[in-house]
Formats: sequence, C-alpha cells, structure tokens
Amino acid sequence: MRRRSRIPGPMTPEGHARAIANLQPTANLSHGVDRWLKSTIAPPCERCVARQGCPRAGEALDGTCIIATQRQQELIDALMSLPHIEEMDLALVREFAKLTVALEIADVWLARVGPWSMDGEDTKIQNLVSTRLTISRQVKELARELGLTPASRARLRSEEMPMAERIARVFVESLDKDAQDGDAE
Repeated sequence: MRRRSRIPGPMTPEGHARAIANLQPTANLSHGVDRWLKSTIAPPCERCVARQGCPRAGEALDGTCIIATQRQQELIDALMSLPHIEEMDLALVREFAKLTVALEIADVWLARVGPWSMDGEDTKIQNLVSTRLTISRQVKELARELGLTPASRARLRSEEMPMAERIARVFVESLDKDAQDGDAE
C-alpha cells in the first residue's frame, strides 16, 4: 500500500508556494493548461501570450496569472450561492471551475497563436485543440451534474414538484390546448 505524503499539496497556501518555488524560471511552458489541470497553478504571467495589454499583468506576487486564479474563485462563489448546490457539492464545483478556467486559458492561447503548428514543412493541429475538446466535454458533463444546463434545471424543477401536481398540470395544459383548437375551428 502506498503511503500518503505529508507535504502540503498545491491546494493549500503552503503547498502552492512550494510548487511555485519548484518551477524553473527557464522551463519551456507553452500555454499553461496542462500545469493548471494537474496542479491548479495558473500559467506564468511572463510567458502569457496575452501579456501585452493585460490590465493585471505582473500583479500576482508569485508571478502567475492573477486573472485565472480570481476567475476560478468567482466561479466557485457563484455556483455555491445557487439554491440547489450544497456544501457536499464543493468538490464538483471546484472541478467545474478549474476546467472552465482551463477552457478560457486555452481559448486565449488558441486565439493568439492559432490552432496550427509547423512541424518541419508539415502543418499540423496543435495538441491543445484536442485537449480543449476533451475539457469541453468534461465541462458539459459537470454542468449537467450540477444542474447548470436548461435540461437539468427543468429536471430539477420537475423533481421538486409532486407527481400529482405534475399530472394535473399536464391535464390542464391539454384541456387548454383542446379549447384553443376548438376556438380555431
């Protein structure tokens, strides 16, 4: 059996500081999506393709993208304030926020750099494009689970309504439709 490490992970302030300190400043990072997905450490500000013109460039003390970390927290706060989201859903909410921010990071990078890369004389699609599609599918699935899609909200509303009331509502709607059809003749 594998023993768990007692070193704080990147979700704690101590672990986050430790992970940032271990990064080599000359590391060849591209878009930062993989790092964000694995450790929730935002892409480095100095290597961001959107740094020029960014109103928040260089604000984070640890050199990471402050917009990404704040956006994730905003999403978590907004989702946790929804009436059907409970405290036990926090792990799903965090994952949804992390994946949503990863999509946003990928979109910025792809918008600036483009979906194509050169491999010698061949043009090929960036690996980030397939990563983005995978993340998008995961976001859609979590959105359904969290009741964020129109269909899942309708399902939640129907589950809250007692069965007898649902049957009565369908019956009344069918009577109204029949009455309207009779008026049209």
